[in-house]
This record gives sequence, structure tokens and C-alpha cells, in this order.
Amino acid sequence: FIVDDKGTKVINDLVACEVSYKFYVNDLFMRDIVVSPSHLEEFAIGYLFSEGFLMPKDISSVHVENDVIKVLATSKIHRPNPNFDLITSNIKLFPSSIISYVKKLYHLAENWKKTGGLHIALLFDAKGKLIKSSEDISRYNTVDKVVGYACLKGIDLTKTILVISGRISKGIVTKVYRSRIPILISKSASTDAAIDFAKKTGITLIGFVKENRFTIYTYKQRVLV
Repeated sequence: FIVDDKGTKVINDLVACEVSYKFYVNDLFMRDIVVSPSHLEEFAIGYLFSEGFLMPKDISSVHVENDVIKVLATSKIHRPNPNFDLITSNIKLFPSSIISYVKKLYHLAENWKKTGGLHIALLFDAKGKLIKSSEDISRYNTVDKVVGYACLKGIDLTKTILVISGRISKGIVTKVYRSRIPILISKSASTDAAIDFAKKTGITLIGFVKENRFTIYTYKQRVLV
């Protein structure tokens, strides 16, 4: 039913799809994961890499059957490294490019326009060419999917820029750090913990991107202003 100032009527509405999968690496059960049911190979690879569990070269294959995602790996799951170093990058951005990247979020978010229930992430190369876009019910999953795609294609993530639709949390910045992406841009705001972590790890954070303004939280030297 839809209710407005004219009354109530019955409609057929499109809604976002979420599916729960049991996630395994070899025979080890990792967790139950809720994800939009597309690009699951990219998701699995990106998730394991961006969480610090496996390097892409250690992943042999990804199999999806019914409600199970099973990754075959040549090494055991390891604990994420608790030590952090600085990401270095010579990428420079013009302000107009930052605004243009976020405009592409709206342009490419086809399923969000239909359902209002999805996040989107875009991955660009250093020259501003779109590498991959991904929509998902979770803003974390969108990052995993574009990172996983880059890993499958052998793309150097240290020379990329990530643009997301959702809030910048410490968890998102941690994924970006482990993926070695130097610049993260969002149309939304950042949390204080995300800013503190970005400062420690050398990541440029840019948020609140609007038609003619944005906020640089960390490492301003990568933006030509």
C-alpha cells in the first residue's frame, strides 16, 4: 500500500534483495554473511583480502551453491596484522574531479533509484577512468565487490580512488587500508574514529561532497587546492 495526501492505493513495488550465505574457507566455517546475490566471487575475494585474512594470490577458486559460498585457498586463514604503516601515493586530484566522481554515484546507482535500499561503490584509476561499480544492501559489501574485481583483474589498488555512497566508518577505512587504496571519497560524513585511523595510515578522506563543496578530513596534499 502507498499512502499520500490523496489516500491509499495498492501498488507493486520493487525492493532490495538480501540473501544469507554460509561462508567457508576450505572446510573452515567463517560466518553467516548477508549480501545482495550478485558478483559473489568478487565479494568473497574482496572480503577475505580487505579483512586481512588472505592475499588474493592464495585464493584458488570460489564456489557458490544454494546458500553456501566456499573459497578454496592454498594457505590457512591468518589473523589480520595489528601493525599499521603509512600508505604513500603520488595521486593528485582536482576539486572538479572529486565532485564529478560523486555525480557518477547518482548516475550509476540504477538499482538504488528503483528500490531506495542499496549502497554503491565506484573504483577509479588515477586518471579518473571508472574501473568498476557495485551496488549492495551493505556499504561494506560494495567495497568488497569492487576490491575483489580489481584483484581478479590484477589491478594495482595503490593507484586507485574509491568513491562510496555511505557514511565513512572506521570499518570502511580499515578495509581501504588493507586494500592499500590511498584515497576514499564519500557523499556522506565521516566518524571521528575513521578520521583518526586515516591519519595514522596515510589515507586521504574526503566527505560531504555536494554540488560545489566538499570536506577534506585528512592528507589534504593529494588535492590540488
